[in-house]
Amino acid sequence: MERESIKSITERVRKEREQGINGGTDGATIEVQSSIKPSNVLAPEVETLETLKHPPGFLTDDQDLTELIQQITSVKVSGQTKMLIRFDDKHMPVLNMLQPALKINVVQFVNFLVERFFETNPDIKTLMKNSLKNSLKEI
Repeated sequence: MERESIKSITERVRKEREQGINGGTDGATIEVQSSIKPSNVLAPEVETLETLKHPPGFLTDDQDLTELIQQITSVKVSGQTKMLIRFDDKHMPVLNMLQPALKINVVQFVNFLVERFFETNPDIKTLMKNSLKNSLKEI
């Protein structure tokens, strides 16, 4: 069996994606709803997805995704402490592709997620502090 080079694999995958997006030959159909209304039909003004307010953290378009990637890549990791952590096998392929695909360093990504987690769940910090206070009282 002949092995393909990374460059040829990348080119083949890119072509397959383009064919899939443009209604490729794999039998999958992509339904696109048109926002263009016939001029002879009068319809009441309907709110579009863009005008609806989405909950925080909900990505609505490529601009929001670009902003999210920019936020992740702008994280400055100032500490020197290292920690050995273990990731599930199902997450490793995605984490390994962050740098080559999106120019996101895994250390920045993990720090961003930890910061975002504690911002959205401040009660956990309080619970940790109370737990430590209670354990010190027992000593």
